[in-house]
Amino acid sequence: MGYVAVALLAATGAINTLLLVGSVEALAGTPYGRLLSLKILLFLVMVVLALINRFRLLPRLRREPQPSAPLAALARSVLFEQALGFAVLAVVSVLGTWPPAIHHHSG
Repeated sequence: MGYVAVALLAATGAINTLLLVGSVEALAGTPYGRLLSLKILLFLVMVVLALINRFRLLPRLRREPQPSAPLAALARSVLFEQALGFAVLAVVSVLGTWPPAIHHHSG
């Protein structure tokens, strides 16, 4: 279920990006586009971290008889992932107050 949710977030985010930015040029050439690019980067880092947690740290936790080191690594990783999530929310709160990049190139 989690994989489907992340895939839906990525798909709807891509559609929104096309509708609100309009071009790769606007993604790099407007303040809105650059902030949106930061959000996308933060999201991608969150996904990579989640995959590391799932496929690397969690199996280590299950394998080791005394899993204190993998548990500590997983705890740090999850905290960092949560911090990234808050950063994404902060970026989204700013994006919601700015005019979309598509408005910069339509006039």
